[in-house]
Amino acid sequence: MSTLITCDLLKEVDFQHAIKALYADRACDRHKFYKLCNEYDIKTKIPPINNAAEHSKIDYMSDRNAAIRLIKLYGEDGMKEWKKK
Repeated sequence: MSTLITCDLLKEVDFQHAIKALYADRACDRHKFYKLCNEYDIKTKIPPINNAAEHSKIDYMSDRNAAIRLIKLYGEDGMKEWKKK
């Protein structure tokens, strides 16, 4: 599912019940998606792409930045450790 479609679906959700966290695959690792989740106060659990770089000056990318740091910290086992958290 493309990020554009995912963002459109998220905008259509009836927020009668709060969405606290959103889990997605690497296809959703996009600025637009993180920004939209931030607007709705949704924590993101999205694996960053393989060559991901931190964006420390962008507030809504904080979950992604933390994931990148953790993955880099553990080296080869980084993605496995990130999935545990």
